[in-house]
Amino acid sequence: MSNEKGLKVATIGDLPVSMRGLVQQIKSFERTASEAAVSGDYKKALLAMAINPLVPPDTVAKKFWMKCLKHTKNIYLNFSKKARRRFSQKI
Repeated sequence: MSNEKGLKVATIGDLPVSMRGLVQQIKSFERTASEAAVSGDYKKALLAMAINPLVPPDTVAKKFWMKCLKHTKNIYLNFSKKARRRFSQKI
């Protein structure tokens, strides 16, 4: 939440066990994806896709990540030359 005084953290207490695991998994994905975006680390980006519970198993995650790179190559310029060379490869 925010107002003219700045940001205020909203606390909601402990999450139920049934929700906590999913929230932690999504947070892990977000942190890993952010690290990959800043560093340009292709393997870390692929790991982020594999961590994401909304992306199917690793083999599909790799194809998904390659399509993301291919269709948004101007956004992901920070990734290594090796990763950028893969843009032209068929998936």
